[in-house]
Amino acid sequence: MIATKKQIEEWKAKHGGFFSVEVEGKIVYLKAPSVLDWKRLTLAIQEGEVKFAETCLDLLWLDGDQEIKTDEDCFLGFKAQVGSLFDYEEAEVEKVDGLYKISLGEEFCLVRSVTRKDLELADKKNPSKKPFVSQEILFEIIKKEASSGFDDKNNASLRIPLYKAIETIQNKAVAVVKKY
Repeated sequence: MIATKKQIEEWKAKHGGFFSVEVEGKIVYLKAPSVLDWKRLTLAIQEGEVKFAETCLDLLWLDGDQEIKTDEDCFLGFKAQVGSLFDYEEAEVEKVDGLYKISLGEEFCLVRSVTRKDLELADKKNPSKKPFVSQEILFEIIKKEASSGFDDKNNASLRIPLYKAIETIQNKAVAVVKKY
């Protein structure tokens, strides 16, 4: 199943990006996951790699050969590569006038340092421990300024690197554990 130029353009316009995965001559087309999709995928990975791969296919499927879902060899080939689909650009972090500037392409934000109280408040506002909710709340707590791209809470290509950068900022002191 080869996508047409028209399908490719429609998928890009609707989803911002997509992937194709070919296994043994069979092809599947998957949309790039949004943050909402990542919340669901995070729950699936807790159930194991097979559940994660199945959920990726079910949740992100645009079109393709059903054999990737139904044929054991095709599915296992897909499962082996599914993690490589979700590599995001790494954000740059630099200290500017006592704040941290997080840059990702044309987008940027300025945040202050993360405190223990910030983390406690973010966790308190997420009592059901839903994936990425505490990170969303934490960003809102520490944000001083942000370009408009960060307004889209569902843009995974910005939000996932942003959350990683915030984690780097909050873990700036390195701890060493010694077991005796």
